[in-house]
Amino acid sequence: MTITTQHKKSDSQQIDTMDTVNSLPKEVKSCLNILLVAPWQPEAGRAGVQSSAGTLVRSLCKQHKVTILTPLAGSKGSPTRISDQVTVYCEYLCEPIKSGRFNFKAALNWLISLPRSVRYIMRICREERIDVIHLYQLQMSHFPISLVRRLGGPPMVGTFHGRDVKEYPIRPIMGRWLVRQVTSQTTAFTSVSSDLARIAKNTVRSVQDVSVIRNGMGPVDSEEVSRESAFTRKLPKRFFLSVGRLYPLGGPPVKGHDLAIRAWATLKNDHPDLHLVIMGNPVEETAYRALAQDQNCSHLIHILGSHPRNDVLRAMFCSMGVITASRHEGGGPTMTVLEAGALAKPLIASNIPAYTETLTNDKDSIIVPKEDVAAIVSAVERLLDDPLFAKNIGQSLRELVETNYSSEQTAKRYSDVYLATVAKAKNPLDQKQ
Repeated sequence: MTITTQHKKSDSQQIDTMDTVNSLPKEVKSCLNILLVAPWQPEAGRAGVQSSAGTLVRSLCKQHKVTILTPLAGSKGSPTRISDQVTVYCEYLCEPIKSGRFNFKAALNWLISLPRSVRYIMRICREERIDVIHLYQLQMSHFPISLVRRLGGPPMVGTFHGRDVKEYPIRPIMGRWLVRQVTSQTTAFTSVSSDLARIAKNTVRSVQDVSVIRNGMGPVDSEEVSRESAFTRKLPKRFFLSVGRLYPLGGPPVKGHDLAIRAWATLKNDHPDLHLVIMGNPVEETAYRALAQDQNCSHLIHILGSHPRNDVLRAMFCSMGVITASRHEGGGPTMTVLEAGALAKPLIASNIPAYTETLTNDKDSIIVPKEDVAAIVSAVERLLDDPLFAKNIGQSLRELVETNYSSEQTAKRYSDVYLATVAKAKNPLDQKQ
């Protein structure tokens, strides 16, 4: 199975982008050197923003040269050249904030490291001949990059993913000030959802026009994920899958795994052989196991922890459906939704903006009220009782992903933004207009 690149526009699914490439000055080349500032890990460890960044890089490097600057690539050292088109640098960018508060020692370390960070980023821009910098999340740690821009460095594009803008109002004063310095030097803004674009414009000073560029899904090797393996042989025969980090239960937990566990406390009565598999960072695994024990359904709950992406896809392929009962998400469709669509799996999703912006109830998913355990129970039973309906919404979700959310489409939209940003930097009069 391959995700196609056809894009059928509709009133409800049309994506806002900067369609200015045809009018670009001749001196703006179509193949750019892009510095992507984003969390980055090898394929096996990718999730969330890392997953969307990895998908974007694979598509971008078909046209552009991508240099990645990340704090997650491992220890410092020489840059890692993944291919002729992709190079990874690692540099931890300090913040004067620690545990959400201003910290004198952290601030001192930040001031000391600031000149070195600026020189390091300028060297990357010079050696890699960077045309445009893409801040894949707008963070206060990006302040040194904004200084590089002030010193004549490449123009910047910023993308809002969720916590970067939703947590802006509760940051310390200095944290908000640093973010404003970054955004003041950013030429173009994008977000992964309309909801985040609205929040960004309402809360972050200097943010006005925001282009919505949703996450995209790359090709999935259906033959590979459908192949039986030692991992799949350990999975239960009948199960639903919930994917995402196990956030602290006192949070409340973002991903809503606790709601699914509570639903299974009811489902076990009529479906004693139906299991729930949870995959994600197991930081709070003990608390979730205790919840399952308290709900008397621990024998049906399987908390598998973090796994390589291919194992997540294998589990999804073997599942009877996917549950994403999140209380909130940065943007939509999330990678879990896209992966469920790529595999044509019936999806149960909560009615949060990240999902309702892109999904349609009873057409490509079942949308349930947030925090409503009984609705999750009803949705699962409906899929079990009506296999044809389950198959149809799975197929519709796949058509939605293939039509509107391919990785090639996402990369093309970002390319348009990059090219327009570079063109604007080459024509200062346009910026004043």
